[in-house]
Amino acid sequence: MMHTTAAPCGTELLVLIALGSSGQELVPDAVMDGNARALQAAIASGADVNVKDGDGITALMRAASAGRVDLLEMLLAAKAEVNATTADGATALMAAAFSGYAEAVRILLDHQAEPNRKDQQGRTPLMAAAL
Repeated sequence: MMHTTAAPCGTELLVLIALGSSGQELVPDAVMDGNARALQAAIASGADVNVKDGDGITALMRAASAGRVDLLEMLLAAKAEVNATTADGATALMAAAFSGYAEAVRILLDHQAEPNRKDQQGRTPLMAAAL
């Protein structure tokens, strides 16, 4: 059913499903694989872009920590929650800053990421960038 909705990128979506991705795993799996076409297909199929894994990590956080600007922009266009937090308060902006991806930081800030938000250890994205 999903593959007919995402016809332009159906092959990538079918591969993710064949590899065991459930509906909730389509977006995170596409981001972890770095597969923009599969992410596009998952989004087109209506998959949740804000789903969190067991650690509270979102696809946006994974894309930010990998510096994948293309995936960040796709997720943000699909209304990914820019200020979502993990259980310890980490955000996508913190992930991008910690990993040293200035372009990802800029994009997240342009989408209203909160630069002064602190995690449970009291660290801000600026502090994460300095680590």
